[in-house]
Amino acid sequence: TMTEERVKTVQCLTPKEMKALARPEFEKNYQLYYPVKVFEKIGFSRTQCPKCHHFYWRKSDKATTCGDSNCLGSYTFIGKGAGIGRQGKRITYEEAWQGFAESLTTARVPCKEIRRYPVVSRWRNDVDFTAAGIYCFQPYCVTGEMEAPANPLICPQFCVRFNDLDNIGITGSHYSGFIMIGIQVFNLPDKYIFFKEECTEFNYRWLTETLKIDPEEITFTEDVWCGGGNLGPCIEYFVGGLEIGDMAVSYTHLTLPTTPYV
Repeated sequence: TMTEERVKTVQCLTPKEMKALARPEFEKNYQLYYPVKVFEKIGFSRTQCPKCHHFYWRKSDKATTCGDSNCLGSYTFIGKGAGIGRQGKRITYEEAWQGFAESLTTARVPCKEIRRYPVVSRWRNDVDFTAAGIYCFQPYCVTGEMEAPANPLICPQFCVRFNDLDNIGITGSHYSGFIMIGIQVFNLPDKYIFFKEECTEFNYRWLTETLKIDPEEITFTEDVWCGGGNLGPCIEYFVGGLEIGDMAVSYTHLTLPTTPYV
């Protein structure tokens, strides 16, 4: 009968549920998963946010929360700026990218700048739109089955996301599209390029040397990311309540069930 022929429904965990499962392991063994060495080298120490209870790294005890606006209570840079903005210099989107590109292409391990990919992910059969820079290289460049156009690379990828449409124009912090100025590096078993320690070092150099942001105003928060078939630890960094960036590291490859859905 039709009922007997129906395939059983396969239940999968949501990204939020998968991140919740991974978080205890990452927090317990944070020395393995987060860039502890570079944080200690630049004089940052680890503590727990009293608001969200996530762990974060700070230059001094002046940073009493993780730096997220929800925990900080406001965007403290509004009206006074930060770094070069506080010094009276305003920059455009293009100038922001140029400064980032200059910093990363002259890093200790230089990255190559490439052109962005389309926002319609026509090279993939599991997603329709490019929601993050890594979507351009999943799964084959991540697994090593295909060479990336450059390695390491930086790309000003325009990304679209539709999960917050109801909040756009209401909160002031939600939108459907943004430019992700991503760093992508693909390590192979026989070819190490750089990983979480160096990535943090290069981002910190950009923040403090190019944008001239006071280290006392920067916080790095330990988190978990999941998307496009990969999961791993990530480090979000904040200035004045604003999330400037998120450094995501792939430790796990997620596979879909082979049984069809009904």
